[in-house]
Amino acid sequence: METFPGLTGDQWLETAAAAAVVVASVIAARLILLLLRPLLSTLMSRAVPGLAQEIASAVRGALVLFVFVQALALAARTLSYLDPHRHALERWWLAGTIAAVSLGVQRLTSRLLTWYAARPGGANARLDQRTVPLVRRGANVAIVVAAALTVLGTLGVEISPLLAGLGIGGIAVALALQPLLV
Repeated sequence: METFPGLTGDQWLETAAAAAVVVASVIAARLILLLLRPLLSTLMSRAVPGLAQEIASAVRGALVLFVFVQALALAARTLSYLDPHRHALERWWLAGTIAAVSLGVQRLTSRLLTWYAARPGGANARLDQRTVPLVRRGANVAIVVAAALTVLGTLGVEISPLLAGLGIGGIAVALALQPLLV
């Protein structure tokens, strides 16, 4: 007996269970966010002041995205009618996981560079305030490009031509900037 075109009653139960998994993961992500800052503060209370808040603020969004991607993947695995698409779902799950982790690494790197430059310390121990934006942007670009190429490779896109194009573009930019740097 079909309750909806294409889905049986058992498949509707599977869908409801998958939706419950996603809702439970949203609640779990919220609890993790509520506990993250106090937990980090407790663990790092004697280490470096202010670092726990920077880390918690940096990974907040990426952590929620990571938990949500994992919940969607788990929910999709419970749906038997998606079995013909299992390979594609696994690739999308891996791509989403890579994107969420890369977002966390990018934000954490950016925040830590800013925090490190602003902390009090000796002149040799600090990163110069004038170079922080340049270093932070360079790190952000490197992380985003590496993540994008990894995600595209995971999804089955041939990245060799992209890498060749980036290499040729880099040579062109270097040659164009050569008179300015000499």
